[in-house]
Amino acid sequence: MSNLLLKDYKTRAVYALYWVLITIVQIWVVYNFAPNHAYAALDAIVFNILFALLVLILWYPLYYNRKKNAPWYNIVFSQLSVAIAFLALWQIVGYVTMSILTADDEVYRKFYFSSLPWRLVYGVLSYMVAVLCCSLLVFIDELKEKAKNEIRLNEIIRDSELRLLKSQINPHFLFNSLNSVNSLILQNAERAREMVVALSDFLRYTVLSTNQNMMTVEQEVENVKRYLSIEHLRFGDKLAYTFDVQPEALTVKMPSMMLQPIFENAIKHGVCESLQTVQVWTKVDRRDDYILIEIGNDFEPGASSKKGSGTGLRNISERLRLLYGTNASMQVRKENERFTVVLQIPTSP
Repeated sequence: MSNLLLKDYKTRAVYALYWVLITIVQIWVVYNFAPNHAYAALDAIVFNILFALLVLILWYPLYYNRKKNAPWYNIVFSQLSVAIAFLALWQIVGYVTMSILTADDEVYRKFYFSSLPWRLVYGVLSYMVAVLCCSLLVFIDELKEKAKNEIRLNEIIRDSELRLLKSQINPHFLFNSLNSVNSLILQNAERAREMVVALSDFLRYTVLSTNQNMMTVEQEVENVKRYLSIEHLRFGDKLAYTFDVQPEALTVKMPSMMLQPIFENAIKHGVCESLQTVQVWTKVDRRDDYILIEIGNDFEPGASSKKGSGTGLRNISERLRLLYGTNASMQVRKENERFTVVLQIPTSP
């Protein structure tokens, strides 16, 4: 544990200034009572410098006694022992130093011993102030450390929750893709090869994004295009898609693997349930301090729709909350045979 009285320039300056002021006040008080004014000033300087240095040493027993889980009477005895040793050392070293500086002058000896009771009273009061100040500094430092630990713990918890949410991306896509590859191998080997390449690129990006919470809009869009190209090989003309991405939005950072569940939802509840071509469109605009992403698809009202668990969209909403709090939003609209998801994501966390 470092000495908090010396932790930075500002603290050291305040500590030094305190003792300078105390020394000046003491010189002013004693000046009219001392037989030798020079001795009074020198005495105040020597004893206060010595006290200030001893307080720096006092910090360590005070800190470690505070950490001990001992009975109260042991702590009291320990503190009293430290106080007695502190005051005795302060007086002995101070007197010896002044004796050397004054050449063992009889005038100073009489002044010292006549003022010894007041010195002890001053020493006890100053010691109590020092103990209180040091204890307060330790208490404040422990509160700050506790707050930092809570922040780190919350970050760890948040990171774990984000990783869990990302791991919940529907694995059925992989199974369906592999089954499609298996079928295409016999029917159209070239399309099967294209699908394997696209699937490999998609999974490579998925693995990369596992260790990175943020990717650029351009990276996310390119990955979604890979996903749609794979699904297009499965569904053929039943799936059509367009992208309208503002160039200024391409470099903006956004949560990785955030868009894929929305397109998966469009495929599952739009393309799979339709007998006709389903259009999936994407529009990305950059505004002042956020990006607006709109993803929509057609659907047939009369088609028998599969009831999903809603995990994908809840997943996105929860990730936005963990990363941005109330600064991000997700809106879901279902009207005029169109299903639309609108994301508003800040350009900075």
